[in-house]
Amino acid sequence: MLKRIILSGSLVALSVALAPAPNASANWATYQYNAQHSGKAPVKGPSLPVIKWQYQAPSQTFTDPNDPNNLWTTDQSFTAGVAEGTDGTIYAAGDDGRAYAFDPRTGAIKYLLDGVGVCCAPPVVGKDGTIYFSGNGLWALNPDFSIKFYYPDGGNCCGAITVADDGTVIVGNGWLHAFDVNNLVFLDPTNSDPLSAKIVAPKWIYNERGADWSAAVTPDGATVYAENYSGELVAIDPNNLTLNPDDGKFYAATKWFKTIINDRESNPVIAANGNIYIADDQKVISINPTTLAVQTIALTPGYQVSNFANNGGTLYATAHPVTIDPVTGARSFDENAESSMLYAINPTGASVTWSAVLPGAGEYANPIIDNTGSVYVGTIQKADGVDFMANVNMFTPAGVKVFTYSKGTILGNDLRRPIIGMDGTLYVIIDGSLVAIGGTADLSVDVVASPSPVTTNAPLSVTATVTNAGPDKAVASIVKVTLPSGFSSSASFVAPANCIMNSSRVASCVLGEIVASTSASVTFTGIAPATVGNASFTATTKSDVPDPITTNNSKTITVPVTLPVSCDLVVSVVPKITTSTGTSTTSVTRGTTKYNFIATVKNQGTGTCAASTLGFYFSTNTTIDSSDYKIGTAAVTSLAAGASKAITLNVAVPTSLLSASSYYLGAFADSPAVITEKIETNNTSATASKITVK
Repeated sequence: MLKRIILSGSLVALSVALAPAPNASANWATYQYNAQHSGKAPVKGPSLPVIKWQYQAPSQTFTDPNDPNNLWTTDQSFTAGVAEGTDGTIYAAGDDGRAYAFDPRTGAIKYLLDGVGVCCAPPVVGKDGTIYFSGNGLWALNPDFSIKFYYPDGGNCCGAITVADDGTVIVGNGWLHAFDVNNLVFLDPTNSDPLSAKIVAPKWIYNERGADWSAAVTPDGATVYAENYSGELVAIDPNNLTLNPDDGKFYAATKWFKTIINDRESNPVIAANGNIYIADDQKVISINPTTLAVQTIALTPGYQVSNFANNGGTLYATAHPVTIDPVTGARSFDENAESSMLYAINPTGASVTWSAVLPGAGEYANPIIDNTGSVYVGTIQKADGVDFMANVNMFTPAGVKVFTYSKGTILGNDLRRPIIGMDGTLYVIIDGSLVAIGGTADLSVDVVASPSPVTTNAPLSVTATVTNAGPDKAVASIVKVTLPSGFSSSASFVAPANCIMNSSRVASCVLGEIVASTSASVTFTGIAPATVGNASFTATTKSDVPDPITTNNSKTITVPVTLPVSCDLVVSVVPKITTSTGTSTTSVTRGTTKYNFIATVKNQGTGTCAASTLGFYFSTNTTIDSSDYKIGTAAVTSLAAGASKAITLNVAVPTSLLSASSYYLGAFADSPAVITEKIETNNTSATASKITVK
């Protein structure tokens, strides 16, 4: 019985809220990422095999409708592989006959659809977000798992699906069936049976030479390539259709075909130049679709090529030990083999760049590539104590192994069709469980306030910066900043648009993805608290990617809050010199003769200035600072707001101080600086004309 299961509204809403932001150009929607089967994701995969979450489908017991006593129980597993939706949702087909939708962050189930049937081909996602499952027919589901349409003849256990670049959906089950999702023809939309009312007719069918598994489609949609059970690579023309009057359906024509020797689970790969790569027994061949010229790349004898990934100038291929029946010539993979091979191939030079020995066999695993060129591939090997050991391997583009993640399994067909999600998570099937491998991201946070210290009710800004030291991308990163009430409750307080403040004055800020070796910041502006004391700011960060070092995920700073400075000293009367008799002079003689150096200091601030000193200087220019020739200093008593005081320094100018010449005379209030002023840059004054020093 068909049964759609939806989680409670609150859980669904939370699940949706936690999903990554839509990124339709990045999601792994179809087999080997795209309709050309490149197997390359536009994002970086994990650098460490850290498990984010895993889920194992429950077993189910079914009854033969023709024999009530004939019961069978499904495995607790997934074997078909997974796909990723445009919002990051992960879709999988369970061996329990159900379609699953998972939250990529937590592994929580968002939706279930019972009765889809057991699949061994992965689901795919259309350009419009429709999800397709091939079980006991082709199921097209809306994102909420309601049924969009159904095609009962479009799939069986291994009816693989491809979504072409123009949105056409192609499913194989010995024949190919294509659907134009923008122009669906419902056969009986008024049928009272809700499922029968959703049955559609195909856009076209291909059955001339048979075809199976996952078809590859050129970017312009002009040619479809597929492999059939007869050992042929078939090129199909979807634009050359013939109407069959017997059934009223359109059938596509064959462009050309080529006989190959291979297991049917190898799939054609279309290169950027249009050439097609396909496995042909123990070698790789490249076919020019225009001339049909064939280029052969020989690999290790005794190892049959199975699957590919294409990184532009490098083609990656897996090859597994094969046994050949001496009588029939039938080929079969050796599941008990101790090793298999991964090749990096230069297709232009028809040569092997490097190769690596992989532990075990595992002919079902596909190599896939991230945007750095790193390769991920899985194998299955016999192991002591368990039936099999599943291995997930990561290699650099140069063939250096980065890691191997191993786990015991009772299944020999694990690791089928892994994918890299838009958040960089690697999804694989191990021991029948859907496993999310997410790597690690070392986040740290720093908090800076400006200015610090700050005076009461003065402008203040605080910035929290989160840095990712890697090695992997941080996903769904957030920073929470706790702010003091006097700061966050001021009328001028401004928080970034990506932050939400709660009643406890904690601002939760969404930073999203932070790639390794980069940072993200949020800045809050406002007014310092109105009371003297210390204002504390605490920032804490985390992401959905495991963090190997958590001691640097939080930081607290304390900003001293002081009263505003209201003292402001200036030299209000230009300095001058008088002789001992009080006569003004513009000339002094070095030596022992004393002169009176006179200036007036004024407090033009609104508060009292504490006692200070007034310095007199000779300078070669009118800019007076502490590097000039200091004659001496005189004490200045405290000055109330608006008060002035004339200061006289009676001192001789030593011969050793400066040479005979002409200098400007300057006065410098609070020199050296001993008190805090509102303005520190207006404390000097100098004569307009130079003083002669003899």
